[in-house]
Amino acid sequence: QIYIKIRTTEALEVRAQLKVRENDILVLFAGKLEQVKNPELLLNAFSNMKKNNVHLVFVGNGVLEYGLKFKVKNHNIANVYFMNFQNQTQMPVIYQACDLFCLPSRSETWGLAVNEAMACGKAILVSDKVGCAIDLVNDQNGRVFESENLVDLSQKLIALTNDQSTLKKMGENSLELIQNWSFEQQVNAIVSYVNR
Repeated sequence: QIYIKIRTTEALEVRAQLKVRENDILVLFAGKLEQVKNPELLLNAFSNMKKNNVHLVFVGNGVLEYGLKFKVKNHNIANVYFMNFQNQTQMPVIYQACDLFCLPSRSETWGLAVNEAMACGKAILVSDKVGCAIDLVNDQNGRVFESENLVDLSQKLIALTNDQSTLKKMGENSLELIQNWSFEQQVNAIVSYVNR
C-alpha cells in the first residue's frame, strides 16, 4: 500500500502564503515549464474561467516561465501564482495544498506526478497524451481532455471547479485507486504473468 504522511498544517500554510481561502479551489500544475508540458494551455483555460474562488499555481521552472509570468501580469489575470522548483520532500505538501492536479502535456510517457497527486488524495485533470491517463483517470477521480484542445480543457476545468466537495470525493477515489499501483503490486503482477 501507498502511505503518504498527512501534512495538513504545512499544506494550510502553503495556501495561506498564496492567499487561497479554505473554501476556495486551488488548481496545481507541477513540472518543468516547457512546451511539451503545455502550461500555457492551462493558463489560457484558467484565464477564460474568471471565477473569483478558483486559483492556479505553477510549481517549477523552465524556458516558458518568463512568458507565462509576463502574460499573467500583462493581461491582469488574477489568482495565478508561481513557485520555484520544489524538492521531492516538499512536494507532498504542495499536492495536499491543492484541490485539483492538472497535467496538460502534449506528450508524456507516463506522468509520475499523477501517481503522486493521487497518492495525496487529489482529483486529476490530464490530456489524453499523458500515458497514465487510460489506466489511472476516469470519471470517478477526474477527467481526461483532448490534447491541445482549449475548449475541451476549459469546459472540463469549469465543470471540475464548480464544487469543492465533489473534488474531495474524487480525490478519495484517486487515493483508493492508486493503492493498487504500488511497486509490490507491480512485481506481483509481473511474476503472475511470467508464471502462468
